[in-house]
Amino acid sequence: HGPVRNAVNPERNAGGSSGGAAAVVASGIVPIAAASDGGGSIRIPASHNGLIGLKPSRGRVIVGPGSYRGWNGATVHFALTKTVQDTRNLLFHMQECQMESPFPLPKLSYEQLYKTEKIKPLRVAVLLKSPVGEAVSKDSVDAVMKIANFFENHGHSVTILQKDPVDGVDLQKGFYIISAVETALMFQNIERQLQRQITRDDMELMTWAIYRSGLDISGMEYSKVASSWDNYAEQMAQLHEQYDVLLLPTVAQAAPSLVPYQLSTDLQSELGRIDDFTKDQKQQLLWEMFEESVADTPFTQRFNITGQPAISLPVHRTKDGLPIGVQLAAAKGREDLLLQIAEWFEQEQLLQVTKQ
Repeated sequence: HGPVRNAVNPERNAGGSSGGAAAVVASGIVPIAAASDGGGSIRIPASHNGLIGLKPSRGRVIVGPGSYRGWNGATVHFALTKTVQDTRNLLFHMQECQMESPFPLPKLSYEQLYKTEKIKPLRVAVLLKSPVGEAVSKDSVDAVMKIANFFENHGHSVTILQKDPVDGVDLQKGFYIISAVETALMFQNIERQLQRQITRDDMELMTWAIYRSGLDISGMEYSKVASSWDNYAEQMAQLHEQYDVLLLPTVAQAAPSLVPYQLSTDLQSELGRIDDFTKDQKQQLLWEMFEESVADTPFTQRFNITGQPAISLPVHRTKDGLPIGVQLAAAKGREDLLLQIAEWFEQEQLLQVTKQ
């Protein structure tokens, strides 16, 4: 069927991987669409299409049995919406405390989720720089600063962080290791179902490269990365002892062109014969393969890794009318705070949701 088109500008990309869900909501076909988020796949399409995109805390929404540890717990299921009320209602009814799961989370009460009192003074931390050291567009920075100033003008404390609490490059490299192993496992399960071996002709080149690289990663390497995820979670938990919310871009750029990332001929050739390379060389090829896309979307993955809730809210438009969201993150389990802030923004008419 070809690439999914952006609902605001059909010559632009809808984002991924829940771009189809975003497109049908933004275009007015449905008010809510189910989506999943393993590295930003709810929040990135929300930003590109002018929607509300909440990634709940790890353990908030039912995922098992049999799939508790999808992508080592990074993947969360939820939805894309146009109103805070729909987001809140959906979360209230979808949440479940699964005591048998590896990461149970107490349910949010009705009183917690449907707070009506005025927001207490917040301590807001702001991150503006890309965690992987790439450029961030003026529109993305302007969107964040618009909200930072709004907080400050309403009596909340705002601090622009000069140093990121986590190493974004190491975090991203570890994310690729986990996703490669999980992709390899997925295709091995598919092979059992098909009762035949998966071949290069069964999938796109980039997927093939991820799959083949995942076959080489040892259990010790996987465990080492999983332990680093715990360290990132601790670093962010320490941040939230000082600050109630973290404000940062959802994406570094507005929605890119319809087919945005064209791999060089040389890189395509190397990916096609990826089995000829060593394990470390394969990981380097994955880094090069995703270099452009992660430069555009470097802000979302950390919250899948730490398990925190994060929400993208549509608060800005470029001069060409393209939506750009800002991202708010809170301590694990505090979706109630994010939704309380989102409702406040909605009441103050800060949200520029796409109307179709």
